[in-house]
Amino acid sequence: ARHERFHAPLLTDPPLPYVAAWAWFAGQKDTLGHQLLRRPWTPSMSPRRAFDELTAWRKRIRLALTLSALNRQPWLQEGTALGYEFVELKEIRDFIAESEAMDNCLDSFSEKLEQGTCYVFSIRKNGTPVADVEIGAHAIDPNVPTIVQLRAPRNARAHPQIWRATFAWLGSQELCPAPSHSISRTTRRQAWRRLWRPYLATLDPADRAEVEHLVLELEKLQPRRRRPRQSTNCGRGRQQPPLVDVELFSDAAE
Repeated sequence: ARHERFHAPLLTDPPLPYVAAWAWFAGQKDTLGHQLLRRPWTPSMSPRRAFDELTAWRKRIRLALTLSALNRQPWLQEGTALGYEFVELKEIRDFIAESEAMDNCLDSFSEKLEQGTCYVFSIRKNGTPVADVEIGAHAIDPNVPTIVQLRAPRNARAHPQIWRATFAWLGSQELCPAPSHSISRTTRRQAWRRLWRPYLATLDPADRAEVEHLVLELEKLQPRRRRPRQSTNCGRGRQQPPLVDVELFSDAAE
C-alpha cells in the first residue's frame, strides 16, 4: 500500500509528544494503545528501531480507527475451493494477526480501505494462512469483483494452485454491485478518544496545549497526490505516512 507524499519541508524526527505517548502505552497492557504495539519500547531499543516501531504503531492506530468507523456491508461470501478456505478480515485483530503470520503490510492497510472498494481475505490450508487476496471492483464493470493482488508469505508469488482456487471461489459468487461505503467522522472521533483517553488523562493542561499547538503546525502540510503505479506489492519500508493523523488530532481538539 502506498502512502501520500507531502509537498513540504522534510520532518526528520517524530514529534516528541507522540514518542512519549508510544513509550507510555508500552507499560499499559490493559489499553488498546498497548495492544496495537508491534513491539513495546524498552530502554535498550536503538533510535532506528524505536522509529520503526513508532511508525508501525501509528499505522495500526489509523487502521483500527478506520475499521471502527467503516460503514459497509459484506460483498463476497466466505467459503472453500479446491481445499482452501477463504476468510474475510474484518476487525483490527484480524489484520494484525494475519500481518504477523504472513509477514506483510496488512496492518497498515487503512488507506486502501478508506479510498474505495477493498476487501481482504485470508486464504488458508487446514486453518493455516498460506496467502492473502485483496478484492476490488473491476475497472470496467463495478459489479464484477477482481483480484487486485494475491500474495504468499512475505509478499512472495502465490502458488498457481492458490490462484486456481481463488478463481474458483470467485466464480462461485453471485454477481451484485459492490456495497457503498463511508467513514463516519463521529464514530472515528469517538474511537480516537477512547484509545487516547488513558494517556491524555495523565497530561497537565500545559502539555495538552503543547500537543494541540504541534498539531496545528502540522496541519499546514498539504498532501500532494501521486499517480498510482501498476505494482500493488505492499512490501514494508517504502513510503512513510504523515507523522501524525492530523484529522484525528483536530477532532480531539474540538
